[in-house]
Amino acid sequence: MLTNRIDKEGKIYYGIMTILISMAIIFIIHSWIVTDGLPYHSDANESFSAYVQGQNMLNFDPLKNAFLPDDAPAKHEGAHPFTYTHGPNLPRYFSYIMTVLGIKSLGAQILLSSIGSLLLSVWFILKSFPEVIYSTKKGRAYHFSFLIIALFCLDFLGTLQFIVNLWRTWHFPLFWGCVWAVRAKPRKPIVFLLYYLLFQLEFLFALFTLCSCFGYYIWDNRINWKKGFGSTGFMIVVASISSLVTFIAQLIIFYGFKGFLFDLKTTYIARNTNTIEWNSISDFYEAHSVMMWPSTPSWDFHFSLFLKVTFENLLSKLSPTIAFLFLSSLLVSFFLLIISKRYSWTKKQLLFKLNTSLSPLLWSTVITYLLLGLTIPGYTLNGYVHRWAPLLIFPVILALALLVVNLLEVIMIVLKSKEIKEKLKYYFIPTFSIFILTLWIVMSVNHYQRYPHFVHTPAKILSTKYKGHSFVSGTTFPHMISHYTGKWAYYSPTVFPGDLRLDQTHNWNADRNKNTDYEIPEYYLCEVLPYNGYLNCDEIAKQMVDLGHILVESEIGYRIIKLNWRLPVNKVSS
Repeated sequence: MLTNRIDKEGKIYYGIMTILISMAIIFIIHSWIVTDGLPYHSDANESFSAYVQGQNMLNFDPLKNAFLPDDAPAKHEGAHPFTYTHGPNLPRYFSYIMTVLGIKSLGAQILLSSIGSLLLSVWFILKSFPEVIYSTKKGRAYHFSFLIIALFCLDFLGTLQFIVNLWRTWHFPLFWGCVWAVRAKPRKPIVFLLYYLLFQLEFLFALFTLCSCFGYYIWDNRINWKKGFGSTGFMIVVASISSLVTFIAQLIIFYGFKGFLFDLKTTYIARNTNTIEWNSISDFYEAHSVMMWPSTPSWDFHFSLFLKVTFENLLSKLSPTIAFLFLSSLLVSFFLLIISKRYSWTKKQLLFKLNTSLSPLLWSTVITYLLLGLTIPGYTLNGYVHRWAPLLIFPVILALALLVVNLLEVIMIVLKSKEIKEKLKYYFIPTFSIFILTLWIVMSVNHYQRYPHFVHTPAKILSTKYKGHSFVSGTTFPHMISHYTGKWAYYSPTVFPGDLRLDQTHNWNADRNKNTDYEIPEYYLCEVLPYNGYLNCDEIAKQMVDLGHILVESEIGYRIIKLNWRLPVNKVSS
């Protein structure tokens, strides 16, 4: 893609590229070191889920639930399988493979996956966007991919905090890889593999990526669509359907056909309306030991609210300035695309060539996002938009990179002096738009200060003093606790007396309603985790002690309480 000649501009290009990628890798390594190998940012509990599911494939019989994800955190046979049926969860396979290859610790798997997915993403971006935005007299070409990589590697909020998540990290190479498949037209087996793996990851993200890429592909091949659809397009469809059929077959083997239809309908309604109550579906999911959440009664699922929340998150997550630039870029790119299709003289202008090439992909991602808001509003908002998980960040990066190029080209058209143009391009391309990039870095730094590295402080004591002991918690993900203790754990009410049977709804073990041990866990953990709102563990501990339980550990960030299941009658009744 790039020439082999080394000149001054080339050294600048390669130097900045190396610095950008190195900065992202340094962040990953730093994050890994300061958290003792277990980086924790938004949704980092998913790392533990992917790891537990991979370990369960290794230690228990995956045929019992048709190779569907087994999410039980307990280590005894009777607790398995406790099945997750809302998606195939591809990362568990990677975790399983790494374990088989001897990479057994969760920390090592996170480090390797994070760096691997970053480098894969960068490679796909380099190959996906070869559009030349500036060429030197010596033949050195600067490509649009340079801008994408810069924004990608310097983004904490939507990229770096999720790239150290063992589950979310695979979103990045799969999205950029699927874009590469439609823009570079690679060999068909590679296209098949990318889109097959995409639908083994998570379905909403897979739909977003598929529709974004396929919408662009149809536009790109609209003149000769028969020839185009007969090659890469056909392979995309075959791979996506094959992956879906694989998962549906697993569900039918597990549930039976009627059970599969019931689960499909119930899951969609529960995630996108507020009409499903747990009492109406509990018998079905209890009988199959399946993880399920009922509807959230307080949610509003109208499309107008979806747009409102999206706009509010653009302002709060990106900053008003960057949100304005993003929306402006959408309008400018659309306007330039329309002009380029209407007037023949635009074909000679780089400004219109770039927008003809890149705007369809940008707008395809935006239109797909809006369609998801119409059809799957609840899960799109809750699973991605509120968390700023990897979804909107892709059109944002595309739009900002395109805006930089558009600004440059407009300036080039306005300026008449060739000497000034050359000087402007010489300094502008290696450093792009200092204004936009500075805003981007400031945004990332601000969000990093708001969401700094979180260290799971009770980890050491859980893995030593409390090894082999059972826990409940109203705050801490059960897989995090059981990862260290080697014993079962589950979610419970925040404060509870000792005379009531604990609610087993969020006990993700298959024998939760058969094994009476679950009714008398040994310890309760109250821990202040990031992003879980206000939590006063001192107050919770005081209430538990007043009920007759015993505070045994009081450290910064957490409290451990030994549960007393033989409370005096007057304590219980009071």
